[in-house]
Parts: sequence; structure tokens; C-alpha cells
Amino acid sequence: MPGQFLGEVYRTEQGTFCVDPRDQFISASIKGDGEYGTVEINNLKAMLPRDASVLLIGAHIGTLAIPLSKWVANLAAIEANPDTFRLLEMNLMLNQCGNVAAFNYAANNTTGVLEFVMNTENSGGSKRKPVHYDPSFFSDDPKIVQVKAMALDELFPHAKFHLIFMDIEGSEVFAMQGMPNLLRETSIVVTEFAPNHLIKVSDVGVKEFLAPLEGFDTLVIPTKRQKASRDQFAEALEEMVTLNESDAGIIFLKNQSGIEISF
Repeated sequence: MPGQFLGEVYRTEQGTFCVDPRDQFISASIKGDGEYGTVEINNLKAMLPRDASVLLIGAHIGTLAIPLSKWVANLAAIEANPDTFRLLEMNLMLNQCGNVAAFNYAANNTTGVLEFVMNTENSGGSKRKPVHYDPSFFSDDPKIVQVKAMALDELFPHAKFHLIFMDIEGSEVFAMQGMPNLLRETSIVVTEFAPNHLIKVSDVGVKEFLAPLEGFDTLVIPTKRQKASRDQFAEALEEMVTLNESDAGIIFLKNQSGIEISF
């Protein structure tokens, strides 16, 4: 039986990564630039004490999880795509990340299975099967498979995370609906906000997006250099929907007036 190709390995200042050469985004950045998400990593580190516990939902191959793991006490990494998860596991071993626990689940509001689109040209864009068809989601003729889904309150029944990070291509509402206890205990949530994904992937709007975040009192939108109080959340995000503006990491804070957010 011939050997199985697993990926190409690159050493960078952020760590050593086995990447899928078919991926033209995160993996291409690691290969060509020797880094990915440096600004995002530094911004996250600025919000985290060295004894922090972090939940990273949508860990991909570990380009955020691995450098962050060197800064914090412990990190839990969730990745739904089974092919990407294999690379994540390898990269955690390559970088000797003993304080990271990785889980191959789709974060969801219930535990079970769901249909999942496994993109290759942009594997970070893999997602639950969209409610509404968009040809851009299927441009590389991806496989559609069933993956295990988990409500994260069930996976972490006693955990408390200082920060929860989500980059899951429109599934954020379902993930948050499945972790009300974790959201109650955390003080920082950083999440992608992409109107096209919310509408077409999950068929939800701003009201549904904000409902699980009722305990947070400050919203920061880095791309707009904007800070909003609780009563301004809906207006700020509705404006982004109207203008079809996305942000890779809007930030919700709870009693965190001392945190400085650099734009």
C-alpha cells in the first residue's frame, strides 16, 4: 500500500505547520509569507493575562491556536472539518502544545450530526450546509459530509474560559445557543461577523445573533474603529448588514472597561 500524502511542512516564527497545498488562503499565507493573522494574534494577546483559559471555535490548522498557546495557561480548540482537524492534530504535536485540547466537532445548539461542506481551495471557508444556496460556497466542487455536532455546554460542563473566539462561517448563532453557561462565565467574546454568511448559511439576523450575548455591555468593531454600548448593539450591526460589511473579529466585553482595544 503506497504512502499517504498528508501535507507540506513549513517552519515559521509562529510555529511549524503542516499545510494542505490546495488551500489558497491560510496555507498559502504560511507558505508565501511565513505567517498568518499576526495582527489578530497580537490583539488577542493584549486582552489576555498569562494565566488565561481560551476557547477557540474554528481552529483550522492551528495558526491562531499554536502561537496563543505559548501565551496562555490552556486552550481548547474546536474544528469541524475532519481533514483540517487531522492537520491541526499534527501541528499541535509538531509544536509540542501540551496545554491544548483539540476536539473534532461542529459547535451547535444540539448534539448530533449535521451536513458539512468541505472546501479545499479555501478550507477555512468550510461550513455547515447553507440554508440558502450561494454558488461561491461551492466553487471548488467540495465534498458534503456528515460531521459530529456538539453543544459546547455539554462538552465543557464545568469549564470557565476567559475568552471565547469564533470563526465558523455563519454558524455563530447555533454555537452560542449551545453554550449559554460558557457565555455567562466568560468576559470576552471575539467573533467573525459576516452578514452574507449569517443570512445564507444560517438564515438568521442581528436579533438572533445578539440574543445569546445579553450579558455583554460593550461592542468593539475594529474595522469601523467603533465602540458601542449595549443599547447601540443592534443599530451598529444592522448598519453592517445593510452595507454588507464584514469584520473578522468584533469584540463583546463584559465589565471590561480597563481593556484597551487598539484599532
